[in-house]
Amino acid sequence: MSCSLEDGTLGFHFAIRFPEPKCQSPSDLTPAQYRDIINAHNNQTSGIKPLILGGQEVPRGTRLYLGGLREKRGGKTFCGSSLIAPDWVLTAAHCDGGDVNFVAVGAHLVSGTRDGQIIEVAERFPHPKYNQNTNNNDFLLLRLAQPVQGIEPVALAASDQSSEAVGTVATAMGWGLTSDGGVQSNVRLSVDVKIWESKRCGTNLKTSITKAMMCAGGEENKDSCQNDSGGPLVVKQGKSDVLVGVVSWGNGCGVLNMPGVYARVSSARNFIDQYVPKARWL
Repeated sequence: MSCSLEDGTLGFHFAIRFPEPKCQSPSDLTPAQYRDIINAHNNQTSGIKPLILGGQEVPRGTRLYLGGLREKRGGKTFCGSSLIAPDWVLTAAHCDGGDVNFVAVGAHLVSGTRDGQIIEVAERFPHPKYNQNTNNNDFLLLRLAQPVQGIEPVALAASDQSSEAVGTVATAMGWGLTSDGGVQSNVRLSVDVKIWESKRCGTNLKTSITKAMMCAGGEENKDSCQNDSGGPLVVKQGKSDVLVGVVSWGNGCGVLNMPGVYARVSSARNFIDQYVPKARWL
């Protein structure tokens, strides 16, 4: 396969979109092939530039469970994550690699050491049934070398999927650009998206949406598809956030009726409980 990233953005996302490649259409490429393209591009740049269409800045001091994965302590965030216990974060399995060395939990800025708690990664545990070709079970647990202090972990969605009703407004978060081709944001951004019915999502995306996936978005020019991979998708339950999804993949960005796909957190309870018995499920 030969693709060029010279002057466009990737339509398919591993939550991150780049300029449109001169290659096959998104329907011709597997998620793994797209990941290879993205990784090759990342290796040639000082840092990736994820984008949230229609996003807004997350207020400082809120939603501190959001964490950024970094290669170097003060380096740029390349994937998002969520603190689910004092010494554990949940992210996407396709973010795994030799460069997952630090997690910046509670940081508002995309890079540097001026804010947040930047903690070294001690161990990684991908979901045993993760499929890199389909991105099914796109979960990765990271154990931190020391616990995060003073930040409440986010609660996890119940296995009965009561937090994931079709039409529910959810929020995706990460670091990125506020407009395509704009200046990179140094701060956390969020975007609100509605949860889709899986069958309809699969029909529109022309693919299979498994029980370990969920869809949200599909509004024109308002999308989480260019959020950092591995970042959280949350819904409000009372005054608290509940983690329902992990930014995973998609086809198109900000395209009407083409939602983004997230790893469904409630489907991974057995996997998470095996390593993180202190995780809080609602």
